[in-house]
Amino acid sequence: MEKRKILCFLFVLFLFRSPLEGGELVQTLQEVLPGDPLPFRLYTDPSVRYVEVFLWREEDRNTLLAEGKAFRVPDEGGPGGGAPGEGGEGLSGATLEDTSTLWVGLLGIPSVAPAGLYRLEIRMGERSLVFPVSVLGRQFIHEEIALNREMSKLRTEEDARKIAEMREILERVSVFNPQSMYHPKPFRLPVEGFRRTSQFGDRRKYRYADGGAEQAIHTGIDFATPRGTPVHLAASGQVAFAGPRILTGNTVVVEHLPGVYSLYYHLDRIEVKEGDRLHEGERIGTTGATGLVTGPHLHWEVRVGGIPVNPDAFLRAGPLDKFFQLRETAVTSKEGR
Repeated sequence: MEKRKILCFLFVLFLFRSPLEGGELVQTLQEVLPGDPLPFRLYTDPSVRYVEVFLWREEDRNTLLAEGKAFRVPDEGGPGGGAPGEGGEGLSGATLEDTSTLWVGLLGIPSVAPAGLYRLEIRMGERSLVFPVSVLGRQFIHEEIALNREMSKLRTEEDARKIAEMREILERVSVFNPQSMYHPKPFRLPVEGFRRTSQFGDRRKYRYADGGAEQAIHTGIDFATPRGTPVHLAASGQVAFAGPRILTGNTVVVEHLPGVYSLYYHLDRIEVKEGDRLHEGERIGTTGATGLVTGPHLHWEVRVGGIPVNPDAFLRAGPLDKFFQLRETAVTSKEGR
């Protein structure tokens, strides 16, 4: 049985010379599973204008596992108060005032991340904070998928357009816009009551019609549905892409928070267009069997900083809700620097 995702929180108080009493306050996880997002909250000096975050392998300090940015949000209640966006419809249009001292960040941990000890480095201009983070071991499902001649050709054939489409989507989901705060709450499933046929992170072996085979990693969750089943938006956001692609068929990509996107593949119909601002639960299309498929279904995935992460993590809690507040105090320490 998979270990509980929220294992404990890390409370660390560093003493800097800043207007905040006691200095910086950082809240993050001590342990994370491969494929899950690693969150942190930082309360810091109002003069800080830019926050970057890096996750380094402890045994090899030159090996970078993940990197990202934090976004600044209005502080409603301070370190012990409620999280921004609680009880509301999100932070769309929120004013990022100069007096704000709260930063929130998410790192996408690749599903192939080796288990071990890592260093989480939070950079604020010329100074940094460093915390230990353990990436735990995780077992993924192994599956084999037989492709017919048509699907085998679709997957293996070299095609300049296919490569261009892959690059375009990666560029779209790697955009980090600090103003894009549409949905801080938990996500919802895009289709309800349908069986999952593939899980996030499944290790796949594709069997081709000519007898060849190739390994791949599944980047989302598949739901088996009849063709034409309505697909509803998992969270409020803005459409970053809507159109046909060779491998993923009719595709919709939606931005929800800075660097956080959901993707919907193999649609029969697309009912939104790029630039649309939509609310959670709005219909965006219908399920189908377009692109590389063996039957009608919806492929749903979530990306953080361009990295595919487990969508279930966003069903359990929203990026700005109490999931990021201290529920357990694992470590308390004071250090002068």
